[in-house]
Amino acid sequence: MTGVGQKKGVNGRGSSGGSFFDGMDGVESFPEVPYSRSDFNDGKCHGNIGSGDYGSNAGNVRNCRLVGLLDLDQSKSYVRGKIIGYLNNLIDIGVAGFRFDASKHMWPGDLGAILAGMKNLRQDVSTCN
Repeated sequence: MTGVGQKKGVNGRGSSGGSFFDGMDGVESFPEVPYSRSDFNDGKCHGNIGSGDYGSNAGNVRNCRLVGLLDLDQSKSYVRGKIIGYLNNLIDIGVAGFRFDASKHMWPGDLGAILAGMKNLRQDVSTCN
């Protein structure tokens, strides 16, 4: 599974595969992508989704943090492009399908734009497109 909406929890620092990231609140630096603080939804909502938001506040559900996870602003063409590029790379190497878990946390238009930018699945791997 790959996650494309939420990233490392706040106050997370570390490295993986030789790359370093700093998810500290206010820093939010992922230089290998690269994503920076301006690529996240903190300007729209700098807090967690509240339990009551699910029944009455779609904006908070889609713009605020899910259990403290940094939330990418998928309305930005740069962020969309990075997500689309990543998913298309997975298609190129033979991934045969995707599941967008918790897509209720994404704006439908943003998800639609990402899907529209993706390549069709490879015919030699999957017959359904």
